[in-house]
Amino acid sequence: MAASEKPMSLQRIKRNLEREVFTDGNQQRFALAKTRNRALQPYDSLAALLAAFDDAAPLSYTDKEAILQALLREHRSGAASLWSAVLVLAFYPMLSGLSRRIRCDVLRRDDLCQMLLEAFLEAVHSAPVAGGRNRTFSYLRLATKRSVFASLRRMQREAQAVQCEAPAPLAQCGERLDGDGRGRLWPDIRPESTDVLDEDALGSLSCFLVEHAGQELDDEKLELIVATTVRGERLGTYVHRRYPSLPPQQRQSIYERVKRQHSRTLAGLRLALSHVHAQLSAGETALYAA
Repeated sequence: MAASEKPMSLQRIKRNLEREVFTDGNQQRFALAKTRNRALQPYDSLAALLAAFDDAAPLSYTDKEAILQALLREHRSGAASLWSAVLVLAFYPMLSGLSRRIRCDVLRRDDLCQMLLEAFLEAVHSAPVAGGRNRTFSYLRLATKRSVFASLRRMQREAQAVQCEAPAPLAQCGERLDGDGRGRLWPDIRPESTDVLDEDALGSLSCFLVEHAGQELDDEKLELIVATTVRGERLGTYVHRRYPSLPPQQRQSIYERVKRQHSRTLAGLRLALSHVHAQLSAGETALYAA
């Protein structure tokens, strides 16, 4: 999109891309791509291929990975605009969901959608193309999120539209971090509290976690960590809230799984955030200040 053009909503971008992609000429290009990529051969058309990425489609992770690698190879070899458009359409549910979840005071909604699209296309250009099993879907999702959150944090600092000083859990973590990375470390479970959390503080901390430890966090893990370390919700309460209709025995089984996931995620976060200690100990606690 040219700089002089007015930004569009994701829905409008999707409609325009569908008109661009679903043409006879592009169907012929897809037919040629199928001769080079076995993963594309089960699909009669680009529309059928994109339908396989719908959340309700019975597409395995391995099959999805193989298709994404094939699309990236075609993107690298030529007709990049076509395959970029196909990838945007394939990831539209992810982009749309991320757009809905982001609270932003410094950008209009359509500008945010444009930022998401640009971040995703940058991730497409940098995504590794290699044989064997990879994590292409996770890479594209995470790289997009990290780029957008980093840009929003920078814009918030510059515009001073949001008070971006570190929230209390982050400001206090220097007291719990020790120099050699052992002992009681933040993030950790916060005492359960009925206090209402300031949404700006929650947004700042969530941005911080995704930018500095995003490799440890998918959406489910981020929600779990925010619930326990920021909101102070007990694991049992969290599981009951997420799965209120399950019988107690089944909910207990899920609780044990979530507890193990929580411990592993905290351990990974502590390692990923260990570099924060040096900044905090030097008095550089204003990580979100201008």
